[in-house]
Amino acid sequence: MYIQMCSDIDNEMGDIESIEPIEVLMRADSKFTLWKAKYSKSNFMVFWAIGFDLETSKVQDVLVQW
Repeated sequence: MYIQMCSDIDNEMGDIESIEPIEVLMRADSKFTLWKAKYSKSNFMVFWAIGFDLETSKVQDVLVQW
């Protein structure tokens, strides 16, 4: 799912020009990271929220907004 979202955004928005961390929120068993990114084909910022399992570092949650 994560890889497909990246591919869809890449096709529509272009290449990543910049990415900046916003915040890290710690949960009981995971880490939720917030990011903003700028892409080459758009003036809009894309906001990513990605949750990782603390033990395995596997992606658990993905939310993208643009």
